[in-house]
Amino acid sequence: MSSLIPNNIDTSNINSTLENSTSNNNNNNNNNNSNSPERYNKLSTPELKQLFGQILNLEYEKINKSTYDKLKPDQHVSCFNEDITSPQSIYSKRFYMDIISVRNYLITDYDVRNTKNRFYLIRKNVDKQQLDKLNGELIELLASKKRKINTAIENQKVKKLKIDQQLNNEIQQLNNENQELIKKIEQLKQEDAHYQNTIIQFKNKEEDLKNQYQQLQIQSDNQYQELKKEMDQKSRQLDQYKATISSLEACFDEKNKKLDQITKERDEAIKMFQILECDIKKYEDAPHNSNNQNIVNLEESLKDVSKVVND
Repeated sequence: MSSLIPNNIDTSNINSTLENSTSNNNNNNNNNNSNSPERYNKLSTPELKQLFGQILNLEYEKINKSTYDKLKPDQHVSCFNEDITSPQSIYSKRFYMDIISVRNYLITDYDVRNTKNRFYLIRKNVDKQQLDKLNGELIELLASKKRKINTAIENQKVKKLKIDQQLNNEIQQLNNENQELIKKIEQLKQEDAHYQNTIIQFKNKEEDLKNQYQQLQIQSDNQYQELKKEMDQKSRQLDQYKATISSLEACFDEKNKKLDQITKERDEAIKMFQILECDIKKYEDAPHNSNNQNIVNLEESLKDVSKVVND
Protein backbone atom coordinates (compact mmCIF):
# COMPACT_ATOMS: atom_id res chain seq x y z
CA MET A 1 0.00 0.00 0.00
CA SER A 2 2.75 2.41 0.90
CA SER A 3 4.34 1.90 -2.53
CA LEU A 4 1.10 2.58 -4.46
CA ILE A 5 -0.60 5.71 -3.04
CA PRO A 6 1.41 8.95 -2.86
CA ASN A 7 1.17 11.69 -0.25
CA ASN A 8 -0.52 14.10 -2.66
CA ILE A 9 -3.35 11.76 -3.78
CA ASP A 10 -6.76 13.39 -4.17
CA THR A 11 -8.81 11.38 -1.66
CA SER A 12 -12.03 13.23 -2.50
CA ASN A 13 -12.09 11.63 -5.93
CA ILE A 14 -11.45 8.22 -4.39
CA ASN A 15 -14.15 8.76 -1.77
CA SER A 16 -16.74 9.77 -4.38
CA THR A 17 -15.73 6.83 -6.50
CA LEU A 18 -16.11 4.44 -3.57
CA GLU A 19 -19.50 5.85 -2.62
CA ASN A 20 -20.85 5.51 -6.16
CA SER A 21 -19.22 2.18 -6.96
CA THR A 22 -21.91 0.00 -5.42
CA SER A 23 -24.87 1.67 -7.13
CA ASN A 24 -23.15 1.95 -10.47
CA ASN A 25 -21.97 -1.64 -10.30
CA ASN A 26 -25.49 -3.07 -10.37
CA ASN A 27 -26.53 -0.72 -13.19
CA ASN A 28 -23.59 -1.54 -15.38
CA ASN A 29 -23.39 -5.33 -15.01
CA ASN A 30 -24.81 -5.75 -18.53
CA ASN A 31 -22.32 -3.31 -20.07
CA ASN A 32 -19.16 -5.06 -18.91
CA ASN A 33 -16.08 -5.57 -20.99
CA SER A 34 -16.51 -8.77 -22.97
CA ASN A 35 -12.95 -9.77 -22.21
CA SER A 36 -13.56 -9.73 -18.45
CA PRO A 37 -14.84 -12.86 -16.73
CA GLU A 38 -18.17 -12.80 -14.98
CA ARG A 39 -16.67 -12.59 -11.50
CA TYR A 40 -14.77 -9.47 -12.59
CA ASN A 41 -17.80 -7.67 -14.05
CA LYS A 42 -17.96 -5.31 -11.06
CA LEU A 43 -14.50 -4.10 -11.98
CA SER A 44 -15.70 -2.78 -15.36
CA THR A 45 -17.65 0.28 -14.15
CA PRO A 46 -16.29 3.60 -15.43
CA GLU A 47 -15.79 4.86 -11.90
CA LEU A 48 -13.76 1.84 -10.84
CA LYS A 49 -11.82 1.92 -14.09
CA GLN A 50 -10.98 5.53 -13.36
CA LEU A 51 -9.90 4.57 -9.84
CA PHE A 52 -7.87 1.61 -11.13
CA GLY A 53 -6.22 3.87 -13.68
CA GLN A 54 -5.22 6.32 -10.98
CA ILE A 55 -3.74 3.55 -8.87
CA LEU A 56 -2.01 1.71 -11.72
CA ASN A 57 -0.50 4.89 -13.19
CA LEU A 58 1.18 5.83 -9.90
CA GLU A 59 4.94 5.56 -9.84
CA TYR A 60 4.91 3.62 -6.55
CA GLU A 61 5.29 6.67 -4.33
CA LYS A 62 4.89 6.35 -0.57
CA ILE A 63 1.67 7.21 1.26
CA ASN A 64 1.57 9.40 4.36
CA LYS A 65 0.06 7.53 7.30
CA SER A 66 -2.00 10.58 8.28
CA THR A 67 -3.58 10.54 4.80
CA TYR A 68 -4.55 6.90 5.24
CA ASP A 69 -5.92 7.59 8.72
CA LYS A 70 -8.14 10.39 7.34
CA LEU A 71 -10.11 7.88 5.27
CA LYS A 72 -13.32 6.56 6.74
CA PRO A 73 -13.08 3.13 8.42
CA ASP A 74 -15.13 1.55 5.64
CA GLN A 75 -12.65 2.91 3.09
CA HIS A 76 -9.64 1.18 4.59
CA VAL A 77 -8.15 -1.60 2.53
CA SER A 78 -9.19 -4.80 4.27
CA CYS A 79 -9.32 -8.52 3.77
CA PHE A 80 -11.75 -10.89 5.49
CA ASN A 81 -12.92 -7.99 7.67
CA GLU A 82 -9.40 -7.45 9.05
CA ASP A 83 -7.41 -4.26 8.68
CA ILE A 84 -4.30 -5.16 6.71
CA THR A 85 -2.36 -2.59 8.74
CA SER A 86 -3.03 -4.53 11.94
CA PRO A 87 -0.02 -6.53 13.21
CA GLN A 88 -2.45 -9.25 14.36
CA SER A 89 -3.78 -9.81 10.84
CA ILE A 90 -2.25 -12.52 8.68
CA TYR A 91 -2.53 -9.96 5.86
CA SER A 92 -0.09 -7.66 7.55
CA LYS A 93 1.89 -4.91 5.86
CA ARG A 94 4.78 -7.26 5.34
CA PHE A 95 2.69 -9.83 3.46
CA TYR A 96 0.93 -7.02 1.65
CA MET A 97 4.25 -5.67 0.45
CA ASP A 98 5.33 -9.20 -0.54
CA ILE A 99 2.41 -9.37 -2.97
CA ILE A 100 3.22 -5.91 -4.31
CA SER A 101 6.83 -6.89 -4.88
CA VAL A 102 5.68 -9.85 -6.98
CA ARG A 103 3.02 -8.19 -9.15
CA ASN A 104 3.35 -4.45 -8.50
CA TYR A 105 -0.40 -4.05 -9.14
CA LEU A 106 -3.06 -4.46 -6.48
CA ILE A 107 -6.71 -3.51 -6.18
CA THR A 108 -9.21 -4.14 -3.44
CA ASP A 109 -12.82 -5.14 -4.02
CA TYR A 110 -14.91 -2.61 -2.08
CA ASP A 111 -18.26 -3.79 -3.45
CA VAL A 112 -18.47 -7.12 -1.64
CA ARG A 113 -17.37 -5.73 1.70
CA ASN A 114 -20.34 -7.23 3.55
CA THR A 115 -19.90 -10.70 2.07
CA LYS A 116 -16.29 -11.60 1.48
CA ASN A 117 -13.45 -9.24 0.66
CA ARG A 118 -10.84 -10.28 -1.88
CA PHE A 119 -7.60 -8.98 -3.31
CA TYR A 120 -7.26 -8.80 -7.09
CA LEU A 121 -4.09 -8.47 -9.07
CA ILE A 122 -5.04 -6.36 -12.12
CA ARG A 123 -3.16 -5.25 -15.21
CA LYS A 124 -4.25 -2.93 -18.02
CA ASN A 125 -5.77 -4.59 -21.09
CA VAL A 126 -5.50 -8.15 -19.76
CA ASP A 127 -7.77 -10.93 -20.95
CA LYS A 128 -9.55 -13.65 -19.01
CA GLN A 129 -6.63 -16.07 -19.25
CA GLN A 130 -4.21 -13.51 -17.85
CA LEU A 131 -6.65 -12.60 -15.09
CA ASP A 132 -7.15 -16.26 -14.20
CA LYS A 133 -3.38 -16.75 -14.18
CA LEU A 134 -2.86 -13.72 -11.95
CA ASN A 135 -5.70 -14.79 -9.71
CA GLY A 136 -4.28 -18.30 -9.48
CA GLU A 137 -0.88 -16.93 -8.57
CA LEU A 138 -2.46 -14.81 -5.87
CA ILE A 139 -4.39 -17.81 -4.55
CA GLU A 140 -1.14 -19.80 -4.52
CA LEU A 141 0.55 -16.98 -2.62
CA LEU A 142 -2.25 -16.94 -0.07
CA ALA A 143 -2.18 -20.74 0.21
CA SER A 144 1.59 -20.68 0.65
CA LYS A 145 1.25 -18.02 3.31
CA LYS A 146 -1.48 -20.06 5.00
CA ARG A 147 0.72 -23.18 4.94
CA LYS A 148 3.53 -21.17 6.48
CA ILE A 149 1.14 -19.90 9.12
CA ASN A 150 -0.12 -23.44 9.84
CA THR A 151 3.47 -24.66 10.04
CA ALA A 152 4.27 -21.81 12.41
CA ILE A 153 1.19 -22.71 14.48
CA GLU A 154 2.28 -26.36 14.66
CA ASN A 155 5.79 -25.30 15.59
CA GLN A 156 4.31 -23.06 18.26
CA LYS A 157 2.27 -26.00 19.56
CA VAL A 158 5.36 -28.22 19.67
CA LYS A 159 7.32 -25.43 21.30
CA LYS A 160 4.48 -24.91 23.79
CA LEU A 161 4.45 -28.64 24.59
CA LYS A 162 8.19 -28.55 25.17
CA ILE A 163 7.81 -25.45 27.33
CA ASP A 164 4.94 -27.09 29.25
CA GLN A 165 7.04 -30.22 29.75
CA GLN A 166 9.97 -28.11 30.88
CA LEU A 167 7.68 -26.16 33.20
CA ASN A 168 6.27 -29.42 34.59
CA ASN A 169 9.80 -30.68 35.20
CA GLU A 170 10.74 -27.41 36.85
CA ILE A 171 7.55 -27.52 38.94
CA GLN A 172 8.34 -31.09 39.98
CA GLN A 173 11.89 -30.04 40.83
CA LEU A 174 10.54 -27.09 42.79
CA ASN A 175 8.13 -29.41 44.61
CA ASN A 176 11.03 -31.71 45.51
CA GLU A 177 13.09 -28.76 46.67
CA ASN A 178 10.07 -27.54 48.60
CA GLN A 179 9.76 -30.90 50.36
CA GLU A 180 13.46 -30.81 51.22
CA LEU A 181 13.04 -27.29 52.53
CA ILE A 182 10.08 -28.41 54.63
CA LYS A 183 12.21 -31.20 56.11
CA LYS A 184 15.03 -28.76 56.78
CA ILE A 185 12.55 -26.37 58.39
CA GLU A 186 11.26 -29.15 60.65
CA GLN A 187 14.83 -30.08 61.53
CA LEU A 188 15.60 -26.44 62.26
CA LYS A 189 12.48 -26.23 64.42
CA GLN A 190 13.65 -29.24 66.44
CA GLU A 191 17.12 -27.75 66.77
CA ASP A 192 15.56 -24.45 67.78
CA ALA A 193 13.47 -26.20 70.44
CA HIS A 194 16.62 -27.92 71.71
CA TYR A 195 18.46 -24.59 71.80
CA GLN A 196 15.52 -22.99 73.60
CA ASN A 197 15.61 -25.72 76.27
CA THR A 198 19.36 -25.28 76.59
CA ILE A 199 18.89 -21.53 76.96
CA ILE A 200 16.26 -22.09 79.66
CA GLN A 201 18.63 -24.41 81.53
CA PHE A 202 21.43 -21.88 81.33
CA LYS A 203 19.08 -19.16 82.55
CA ASN A 204 18.09 -21.32 85.53
CA LYS A 205 21.76 -21.95 86.30
CA GLU A 206 22.39 -18.25 85.96
CA GLU A 207 19.63 -17.50 88.49
CA ASP A 208 21.10 -20.07 90.91
CA LEU A 209 24.56 -18.55 90.52
CA LYS A 210 23.11 -15.08 91.08
CA ASN A 211 21.41 -16.24 94.28
CA GLN A 212 24.63 -17.88 95.48
CA TYR A 213 26.56 -14.75 94.61
CA GLN A 214 24.10 -12.59 96.53
CA GLN A 215 24.39 -14.85 99.57
CA LEU A 216 28.18 -14.77 99.37
CA GLN A 217 28.02 -11.02 98.94
CA ILE A 218 25.89 -10.71 102.08
CA GLN A 219 28.26 -12.97 104.02
CA SER A 220 31.23 -11.04 102.71
CA ASP A 221 29.61 -7.75 103.71
CA ASN A 222 28.90 -9.08 107.20
CA GLN A 223 32.46 -10.34 107.56
CA TYR A 224 33.73 -7.02 106.27
CA GLN A 225 31.68 -5.14 108.85
CA GLU A 226 32.99 -7.38 111.65
CA LEU A 227 36.56 -6.99 110.42
CA LYS A 228 36.04 -3.25 110.20
CA LYS A 229 34.82 -3.14 113.78
CA GLU A 230 37.83 -5.15 114.94
CA MET A 231 40.14 -2.94 112.89
CA ASP A 232 38.56 0.18 114.39
CA GLN A 233 38.97 -1.27 117.87
CA LYS A 234 42.59 -2.25 117.19
CA SER A 235 43.18 1.19 115.70
CA ARG A 236 41.85 2.85 118.84
CA GLN A 237 44.04 0.59 120.98
CA LEU A 238 46.99 1.40 118.76
CA ASP A 239 46.29 5.10 119.20
CA GLN A 240 46.19 4.56 122.95
CA TYR A 241 49.47 2.65 122.80
CA LYS A 242 50.99 5.41 120.71
CA ALA A 243 49.82 7.99 123.25
CA THR A 244 51.24 5.89 126.11
CA ILE A 245 54.51 5.44 124.24
CA SER A 246 54.66 9.17 123.57
CA SER A 247 54.03 9.86 127.26
CA LEU A 248 56.66 7.33 128.27
CA GLU A 249 59.09 8.80 125.77
CA ALA A 250 58.44 12.25 127.25
CA CYS A 251 59.02 10.89 130.76
CA PHE A 252 62.12 9.08 129.57
CA ASP A 253 63.42 12.29 127.99
CA GLU A 254 62.73 14.16 131.22
CA LYS A 255 64.48 11.50 133.31
CA ASN A 256 67.40 11.56 130.83
CA LYS A 257 67.62 15.28 131.32
CA LYS A 258 67.53 14.81 135.11
CA LEU A 259 70.09 12.02 134.81
CA ASP A 260 72.33 14.24 132.72
CA GLN A 261 71.97 16.98 135.32
CA ILE A 262 72.64 14.55 138.18
CA THR A 263 75.62 13.11 136.27
CA LYS A 264 76.91 16.60 135.76
CA GLU A 265 76.42 17.39 139.46
CA ARG A 266 78.09 14.10 140.38
CA ASP A 267 81.07 14.92 138.18
CA GLU A 268 81.31 18.29 139.84
CA ALA A 269 80.99 16.67 143.28
CA ILE A 270 83.72 14.16 142.34
CA LYS A 271 85.94 17.01 141.32
CA MET A 272 85.15 18.82 144.58
CA PHE A 273 85.74 15.58 146.46
CA GLN A 274 89.10 15.16 144.77
CA ILE A 275 89.92 18.77 145.57
CA LEU A 276 88.88 18.27 149.20
CA GLU A 277 90.92 15.09 149.42
CA CYS A 278 93.90 17.00 148.13
CA ASP A 279 93.25 19.74 150.66
CA ILE A 280 92.81 17.24 153.45
CA LYS A 281 95.97 15.56 152.46
CA LYS A 282 97.71 18.88 152.46
CA TYR A 283 96.39 19.63 155.91
CA GLU A 284 97.38 16.21 157.10
CA ASP A 285 100.86 16.66 155.76
CA ALA A 286 101.04 20.18 157.10
CA PRO A 287 102.10 20.82 160.71
CA HIS A 288 99.30 20.47 163.16
CA ASN A 289 97.89 23.65 164.32
CA SER A 290 95.27 24.63 166.65
CA ASN A 291 92.64 25.21 164.00
CA ASN A 292 90.91 21.84 164.36
CA GLN A 293 87.62 23.37 163.59
CA ASN A 294 88.55 23.77 159.89
CA ILE A 295 89.39 20.10 159.64
CA VAL A 296 86.09 19.12 161.09
CA ASN A 297 84.32 21.30 158.62
CA LEU A 298 86.19 19.77 155.73
CA GLU A 299 85.34 16.27 156.85
CA GLU A 300 81.65 17.13 157.02
CA SER A 301 81.81 18.60 153.57
CA LEU A 302 83.49 15.47 152.33
CA LYS A 303 80.75 13.31 153.80
CA ASP A 304 78.11 15.41 152.10
CA VAL A 305 79.88 15.07 148.78
CA SER A 306 80.23 11.31 149.22
CA LYS A 307 76.54 11.06 149.96
CA VAL A 308 75.67 12.98 146.83
CA VAL A 309 77.97 10.83 144.75
CA ASN A 310 76.52 7.64 146.15
CA ASP A 311 73.00 8.82 145.48
